Amino acid sequence: MKKRVPITTNVFLAAVWLLPALCAGQQRPFSSDWSTLGVYRGSVTSYRPSLFNPDGFSVRTLDFPEHQASLLQQVAWTGVRGPLALSASWRGEISRFRSWEARGRITGLTAEAGLGRWVVMAGRSFIRWGTGYAFNPTDFVAPAKSPADPENRDGRQNGRDLLKLEYFGDRFSAAACLLFSADRSLPDWNDPAAAFRLYTSLGSLDLSLLAHLSGRGKPMVGANASLVLGDRLELHGELLLDRNARASAAARYLRSAGVDVSGSGNAAGPVMTMLLGFQVTLPGNMLLITEYFHSGAGMEPEVWKGLTDHLETVAEGIPAHPEAVGSLLRGLLLIQTGRSMQDYLFTCLDVPATGTAALRSVLLLNLSDGSSILIPELNLRLKNSFTLFCRGCIFQGGHGSEYGEIFQSYVLEGGVRFTR
Repeated sequence: MKKRVPITTNVFLAAVWLLPALCAGQQRPFSSDWSTLGVYRGSVTSYRPSLFNPDGFSVRTLDFPEHQASLLQQVAWTGVRGPLALSASWRGEISRFRSWEARGRITGLTAEAGLGRWVVMAGRSFIRWGTGYAFNPTDFVAPAKSPADPENRDGRQNGRDLLKLEYFGDRFSAAACLLFSADRSLPDWNDPAAAFRLYTSLGSLDLSLLAHLSGRGKPMVGANASLVLGDRLELHGELLLDRNARASAAARYLRSAGVDVSGSGNAAGPVMTMLLGFQVTLPGNMLLITEYFHSGAGMEPEVWKGLTDHLETVAEGIPAHPEAVGSLLRGLLLIQTGRSMQDYLFTCLDVPATGTAALRSVLLLNLSDGSSILIPELNLRLKNSFTLFCRGCIFQGGHGSEYGEIFQSYVLEGGVRFTR
């Protein structure tokens, strides 16, 4: 029997192809432009024994290599004709993890039409509704950011599949989005959700109210704001309330292993996630960005201690029972950089280029246990749009801390970027 294509996919494809047809009658010149990003990188990783990798068992089981290399090429194209704007981007990558592999992906594909005060967009988009730099708890439509590369300079992010309708008033806008995935390999395949935003500008203050609806739970609501003070200082914040009461993934894992975590890891009411930050331009045009991030869905200290105590017990039994490594790996899946526990501090210092050199330093600090990730980076701009870069990722922390128990002690990578 022939499989039926889900209705959301039909709507998605129809919108991408019909929007240009709606504007075909506009006899105006068509202008286009293209850009490309090429990145070659090589990296060296130093692994260490930890709760998740006792005596190197987990690294050997997963066959993690010390040396990796990749060649990434991304091409982006935009075209405009009257009220119609088209854009597309594609990424191809050849990488070596355990062996050389080649893959390609359409990272963006959108058609956007302006009809008076209304704008309709369909496709795989990179639009952003959040105000944070490294974290965006209220940005329901944007792809997730990496704290090591929030600006996606290395071209590794993929757009979100959506249909958007937005109305622009004199000092406000209202938008509604249908979110889903047209990629069968992703977990949200044919599981649509809806997101809404009401935005207004009050002088130097930008304010947004947001909501998210899906068939899996109760609505989530949030707000974000950005305030510019003078020529050098910007303040921003985000607040999310999630009414879906649930136990944390770590608490569920521990209960399944027979560990008592009663009274911890449960959300009896709305779960609050918040972000507070600022961006300031220092003398010499240095840019400092600092953000405090609180995740109400993160592990409480009692749950984290229960997890580490359990993993130590599991590790003691590995010599006699090597299959216990599986329990360690399931525990490792609970670690999401910057989101596993509840309170984090992010800071980034950009030192502008003096001649050909530019420096950047990123620090992600877990305020619960004092562990941290330090990411220094040096960029050397050459002629003809080439930039050499060298970046480190150093995990620091004591025994039992989040970043002190990551497999890696450090990762060093270097390479070259080409942009046009």
